[in-house]
Amino acid sequence: MSKKFSVQFGELTPYAALPFSIRTYNGDTDMPFQVVLGSELKPESLQNIHFFAEIGFDLNKAFPYFSLGATLGFDDQNGIEFK
Repeated sequence: MSKKFSVQFGELTPYAALPFSIRTYNGDTDMPFQVVLGSELKPESLQNIHFFAEIGFDLNKAFPYFSLGATLGFDDQNGIEFK
C-alpha cells in the first residue's frame, strides 16, 4: 500500500507491506511474518536518482532490519546522466 505526495523538494512515496513466507528446516515448518514501513524519495534536483529507506519489524519468527538505498537511472543512448 502506498500513496505519492508532492513535497517542496520532490516526490515522497511512503509505503507499508506485510510480507510472509513458509520456511522448512530440519523437518519443522513455520511462517515468518513481518510488518514493513518504507519510503521512496525522488528529488526534483536529481531526476535520475531515487533514494529509499525501509524498516522491517518481526511479528513471527522473522528478523528485524533497516535498509537504505539509492538507484541511478541511465539511458540506452546516452548512458548515465546526472541531471
